[in-house]
Amino acid sequence: MYILMKWNGKYGNDARFIVKNKKTGKFTLFTPDRVEDIAWVDQDLTQSGEYKDWEDFGQETVNYLENVQM
Repeated sequence: MYILMKWNGKYGNDARFIVKNKKTGKFTLFTPDRVEDIAWVDQDLTQSGEYKDWEDFGQETVNYLENVQM
């Protein structure tokens, strides 16, 4: 299961999310149309200067990232 933590506020091919893997506690910058490009890191990306001002996404949970579309 995955938690959508933050969102860049854009739609379509420009949408980006900070996602947390509930099982491992790792984070990734996720692009819905590029599921194959996921790289998980230990760093909490929600606190990174580059992403900390993105919109909160309400910690919505999803079972499969392939189902996320904007």
